[in-house]
Amino acid sequence: MQSTVPLNHETNITSETEAYYFFHQPWWLEALAPGQWGEVSVRRPGSPVARLPYVRKTKFGLTVLGMAPCGYRLGPCLRPPDGKSPRRVAEAEGLLQALIEQLPPFDLFRQNFMPEVSNWLPFY
Repeated sequence: MQSTVPLNHETNITSETEAYYFFHQPWWLEALAPGQWGEVSVRRPGSPVARLPYVRKTKFGLTVLGMAPCGYRLGPCLRPPDGKSPRRVAEAEGLLQALIEQLPPFDLFRQNFMPEVSNWLPFY
């Protein structure tokens, strides 16, 4: 489910994350990287549970998925999973893996994640 997201796309994971993930907002990405950004997402019945915006650039002939110029942070945005700690970690890892599998072909992935993203291991 790869797509460049139109500005009217439903992107909020929860109402709490809308302000929290300012740098993930479509209008912000479009303002800084017009026509160069996209996102991948995982949806469960009724709503999105994970999304990963990216900006596509070409550098020295290589395709780079990264951040917008003047962007401070990006990375995945996940709905907080329910359950005990082992279940939350496993579900978050599964969502991250699903996002990674949907990314378009690239040579280099480089983003500065939000500090609250503690499980970045699937990206290695």
